Amino acid sequence: MENGFGKRLLLGLALSVVATVAIYAKFKNYYEEKVAEKIVNAEQLMNYNQEAFRQLAIAGVPVRVVRTERYGVANPGNFALVVEGADSAEMRPDGDRKSGFIFFTSGRKEKQIQQIAQEVEKLLRANRGK
Repeated sequence: MENGFGKRLLLGLALSVVATVAIYAKFKNYYEEKVAEKIVNAEQLMNYNQEAFRQLAIAGVPVRVVRTERYGVANPGNFALVVEGADSAEMRPDGDRKSGFIFFTSGRKEKQIQQIAQEVEKLLRANRGK
């Protein structure tokens, strides 16, 4: 009787270890897929935003992103885009949602903006050729 109980106990323990390893592998695979998906999404968003930040740089407009807070406590997941020297801002319909439009005036003359834009485009073309 004791021998049969010991075999069943070992079998149960072995099955528990196998099940635990299988569950761990499944969770690890799921986690790695989710992390990879987030990395791809972040890279796509960076590529999407790159042109906008290039135009801001050409216009000589510094921007920064800050966490928003209320009474000294950060609001989880809430941020603000700060455009130094902005003229005004407003919410406008933009397709199926509303977007914040921030209006600003560049400190550079239009001719300077055009020259810088041309130089940046030349550098980008030269860099793509490498």
